[in-house]
Amino acid sequence: GKVVQDNCERLTGNLRGFDKPEYTVNTGGGRLVRGFFGHTRFATSSKATFDGTHPHQWSRRREYNIFPFSSSSANNTCSGPRRMGVENYITHNGDFEFYKCNGKYYDVEVVQKWLENVLQVPMPAAVDSAAIAGVIDLLRTQGSFALSLRFALSLTLQNSQIEEDPAVSYPTMSEYEEI
Repeated sequence: GKVVQDNCERLTGNLRGFDKPEYTVNTGGGRLVRGFFGHTRFATSSKATFDGTHPHQWSRRREYNIFPFSSSSANNTCSGPRRMGVENYITHNGDFEFYKCNGKYYDVEVVQKWLENVLQVPMPAAVDSAAIAGVIDLLRTQGSFALSLRFALSLTLQNSQIEEDPAVSYPTMSEYEEI
């Protein structure tokens, strides 16, 4: 009990201060709420290593053109894009063994290599949790035309498939942003 209690106290003490202005975004009168969650990890299908500990992030923070729509306005208008930082962290319990795209299942090892091509970022850790972080990088697109275009090209076309070594290279983020 005492070790857990000490660790919990250290964790909550370290999380204090995440309410600083740099962790919030003012979106026209409202504040974007950010959540910070943590948990201990018991390795299920991968080794318990330092690079396998939570939280996981595949892609580092990057600035994108974001269209901040205001849901509080009567006509749901947008004043134009703003450069905003985007980053994702995940924690999870369980196993991520496969991903389904267009009715076909792909093993996590194939997904990890595919993510390196699509996201153009090396795999940060050879654990399934890191692959989940990469998939979240693809799925989280709100407000960004470039991220939405990458998602559509990667996962939603009738011929979209997850390949370790695709025949054609995926566009760079700069190319997505030029469109």
